[in-house]
Amino acid sequence: MYDIVLRNGLIVDGTRSVPYIGSVGIIGDRIEDISRDKELVGKEEIDCTGLVISPGFIDLHTHSDACPLNDKSGESMVNQGVTLQIGGNCGISLIPATVENKDEISSFFARTVEIVPDDKNIDLYNMGDYISITNEKNQIINTGLLVGHGTLRAAVMGFDDRKANDEEMEAMKVLLDKELKGGAFGMSLGLIYPPSSYGDVEEFIELGKVIRDNEGIITTHMRDEGDGIFNSIDEMLEVAEKSGVHMHISHLKLMGTPQWGRSQEVLDKIDKAREKGAIITADQYPYEASATGLAALVPSWALSGGNTKMLERLEERSPELLKEIETIMNKRGGPSRVLIASTNGSSPEFDGKYISDISQEMNLDAVETVIQ
Repeated sequence: MYDIVLRNGLIVDGTRSVPYIGSVGIIGDRIEDISRDKELVGKEEIDCTGLVISPGFIDLHTHSDACPLNDKSGESMVNQGVTLQIGGNCGISLIPATVENKDEISSFFARTVEIVPDDKNIDLYNMGDYISITNEKNQIINTGLLVGHGTLRAAVMGFDDRKANDEEMEAMKVLLDKELKGGAFGMSLGLIYPPSSYGDVEEFIELGKVIRDNEGIITTHMRDEGDGIFNSIDEMLEVAEKSGVHMHISHLKLMGTPQWGRSQEVLDKIDKAREKGAIITADQYPYEASATGLAALVPSWALSGGNTKMLERLEERSPELLKEIETIMNKRGGPSRVLIASTNGSSPEFDGKYISDISQEMNLDAVETVIQ
């Protein structure tokens, strides 16, 4: 007799086989039997008629790194069928960090990710620390982590906009290898977010070889998902081909009306690289929006040196900076399409409002509103 039987549900088993009506027998925390026609008997039986029985979903792209640290148990994920989430995406993660740059890395993380560690003094420097802390929490889902390339770069060479020298390149490779062997699934690139955006193809290829040797994966938020998307794809295909790493393109899209209708060209380019032996995959979300931090409206050169330097440049308000903020915002649909989902408690009166609405309330133009 089984502890639990899920009876007469539509079984979608994740193998791409045709779904079928059947029952599942569970003993303890293990599935012991899956049957199309055999009568399974359980101490507890759940009628799943009209429902789907499937393995837990894997959410490949989250920014929920801090949730397990904050004792967030994951009910929202379970309610969507997710049992494994992967954090550390878009080049942004909490680890690795050093004592010298931990505060700056925390600020970098908070600039884009809303949920940050509740404990500002948490001793979190590597995968070992992350695993130890989360294992003590009450988790009902599993969490995997990628090393954010931006965080890796910052840990070794800070937030400067420059090419890594040989010594720094070697230090990044050693640190990445350590984190992969410590449990990280791979590395993510966030090529619209400094300092990841300061890296070049040579850097990514060298790091890709380390990831390949550890049987990991690179996920990438590409450098441009708008009018430069084809060049951005070529950049990632070159990394995959020359390093042999599994390259996964995150939230593949064509952003902006000039690119609409060209999706087949994108897919053909990827298929051609796969035919040549490159390991390329991609994911896509099913809605016409994107989500990021407001700093994504600031050009990457203005973020060189970290948050302090960025704020100084915003205060200076050079004509070049103002123009570029306006251009980036317009590429995302303009002030009437940029929505402030949350200010993380700092200015709740702006939550849920568009930049255009806030501009009217503040009696400022849209660019000045973004700066403020």
